Amino acid sequence: LATINNNDVTLSGGNGIELTNSELVDISGNNVNLSGDNGIFVDPSIGINITGNTVAGSLNDGIHALDVIGLNISGNTVIGSGDDGIDVNNVIGANISNNDVSLSLDNGIELENGALVNISDNTVVASGNNGIDLNNAALVNVDSNTVLFSLNDGIHATNVAGASFANNTVGFSGGDGIDVDNAIAVGITDNTVFLSGNNGIELSDALLANVDGNEVYGALNDGINVNNVVGLSVDNNTVG
Repeated sequence: LATINNNDVTLSGGNGIELTNSELVDISGNNVNLSGDNGIFVDPSIGINITGNTVAGSLNDGIHALDVIGLNISGNTVIGSGDDGIDVNNVIGANISNNDVSLSLDNGIELENGALVNISDNTVVASGNNGIDLNNAALVNVDSNTVLFSLNDGIHATNVAGASFANNTVGFSGGDGIDVDNAIAVGITDNTVFLSGNNGIELSDALLANVDGNEVYGALNDGINVNNVVGLSVDNNTVG
């Protein structure tokens, strides 16, 4: 196992730490500050572990992983990214958990083009766009995250299949608390969503969906808004 551990990297003109075409690498315990591009950047690789790093003030993404099979991003603190806090693209088999992501100018956590992904137990605060953003993803679990003060949606997902959104706490979103559209086989269950600027939970253009056991409070528009869904169950929710 190769390691990139316990380094202090400041004011890089490009990426703070860059890893390409590698296998079984641990990137841990680094302090990466004020990078001119991404704080930590990983491009096509297999079996990458990114844990326990502090990444602050990156001009682009705090952590960016592209074309990776077997990825773990956990226990990192990512602050003040100029684009996304954590951006994961074209991955198979990924865990994104227990990260603290704040003050991202775009999305706090973004997943695009991924399968078999777990996004859980993260705290995402004050994102300039969506707190957690998914696009083109299959077999995804978004569970037990705390997402607060997103300028747009707290959790936003489009073009997803086999996705579960459960046990999340989503508050003070400028748009919807949880917004899922163009989905097949999706569950939105046991979430607490409060003080959304638009709808608490919005689900549209979906096939086979379950909205169950959620608590939704103080939405400026609808508590739960469902549009153009076939095979729908909406049960045991509390809306106030």
